[in-house]
Amino acid sequence: MDENKKYKGVEPIPNTDVLGFLQMLNYEDWLSKDSDWIYSCYRDTFLQWIQSSNLNTLNGIENFKHKQYSFGTTQTFDLFYLQNKNRRFRFFKGDFFYHTACNTNWEYLDTSRIDTNDAVIISVPFSDTGNIPNTLEFILCECDVMGVPVLLDMCYYVIGKDININLNHKCIDTISFSLSKFSDGLQNFRCGLRLTKDFKDDGIDIINQFYHVPKISCAVGISIMDNYSVDYNWNEFGDSYLSVCEEKNLKPTNTMILGLGGSEYDYLNRGNSTNRVCIAKDIWETYNDKR
Repeated sequence: MDENKKYKGVEPIPNTDVLGFLQMLNYEDWLSKDSDWIYSCYRDTFLQWIQSSNLNTLNGIENFKHKQYSFGTTQTFDLFYLQNKNRRFRFFKGDFFYHTACNTNWEYLDTSRIDTNDAVIISVPFSDTGNIPNTLEFILCECDVMGVPVLLDMCYYVIGKDININLNHKCIDTISFSLSKFSDGLQNFRCGLRLTKDFKDDGIDIINQFYHVPKISCAVGISIMDNYSVDYNWNEFGDSYLSVCEEKNLKPTNTMILGLGGSEYDYLNRGNSTNRVCIAKDIWETYNDKR
């Protein structure tokens, strides 16, 4: 594989153990109407699972009492865009390109102060560094004062460590989680969770209310969460991750598959002072070499 392509983008660890587990599931068990209970079970299990981490802390998550299935985190973004269609969207340079692709009225957080007519989206851990943004708390406090709604994209939380966040800010409107980065194969099932403080009566609430949700995806999500800890990736691959970072001259981050590189990785630069390098494949190779 071309080295330039190998480290570009973000892919989960190609864990054949988890792939084997997915292939062994009996999907026919979930096709009947008698299994409609799975929808609420999925939502409850997901919330309990993310709270069970011994490596991360989400203070104030109990304030988000409304939990719904979402098609990954992407559907959560779409509904947040619609909800705030008359506002200007703000996000950091280097965050998920989807935000710029789907909106015409936007500006980077790095370029100017937040305005009362803004809506803010921040990935935590941050997509371009794998760490909590240094100015996160300041921005949340500023949004509290100005009444600006915030969406926290926490799709990397399931492969994160030392992600200790204060969710008690009144500005935080929506939090999204996903299993897509947990292990290769799961991205195909679009297992997401949206947390809000109240019922929004929007597309996500409606598809959950009327069971217009893929039952197979719920079954897969529950099976993964019942059999793998939310801290699984760091517990299993932590040593291999650090070995690869040392070998590739990368600074470790709080996100399992991401390291930060110097000038030799400038071809991966996304507009910031650091270069994000995805080392998922190297982690798996190093892990297998050791076992």
